[in-house]
Amino acid sequence: AKPMATSDEISIAWEKNKTPEGRLTIRNETSGRMLFKIKTTSPMRYSVRPHCGSLARHEEAAVTIKLHFRLTASTLKLVSGDKFLLQTTSDVPEEEDVDVKKIFASLARDKITEKKISCKIKMTSDVELEGGEDANMDEHPQTDELHEHEESARRETSHSKIGDQIIMHKEKAKALREHLENVRMRHQSLQREYEEEMARNRGRLRAIEEMQKNLEEMRRSVEERFRALVLLSV
Repeated sequence: AKPMATSDEISIAWEKNKTPEGRLTIRNETSGRMLFKIKTTSPMRYSVRPHCGSLARHEEAAVTIKLHFRLTASTLKLVSGDKFLLQTTSDVPEEEDVDVKKIFASLARDKITEKKISCKIKMTSDVELEGGEDANMDEHPQTDELHEHEESARRETSHSKIGDQIIMHKEKAKALREHLENVRMRHQSLQREYEEEMARNRGRLRAIEEMQKNLEEMRRSVEERFRALVLLSV
């Protein structure tokens, strides 16, 4: 499948008193049906709706991406480095309803086409970052009063970095716990599948043993009849 996103960059619009969000349009330009899935380097920061789906020929999907993260002067650069990965495939089963996640998990890598998409935060002029720095990061106050204000804001920002790092470490720990939980659930699922398969195999073995028993009884019955016929013919 050819992953067609209308842009190589997702612009997250940040307006005052609103949740920062952006849009990504995915277009299917293949000759048939196409599945897509979107992944991000920071799943704890974003909600992606829909994050996967199916597109008919020439159909489009509008994906909404919302940022759920406390933005400050220090974390803004961190978020701007986030990446998204668009995965597509045209190796689609014939049935109408399919589990997109399971299909991508089972496909070989050569059946999946990928496209990397960068992230950029675009702020309106009325947005003010924590620490006193306004949304326009390229402007530098020239007066002594504003310069003093800027220095004070920088000091406050440096103090807030520790808190920001704690938040990021907590997010990483939460993501790790979720990953471990997914691994545990996957292990349990595989264990159940193994036990079910073993139960089916035991059932098949019992059926084979029953067939062998019936065949042995039939053989004995035939031998007894044969001996009886021999005695009658003497």
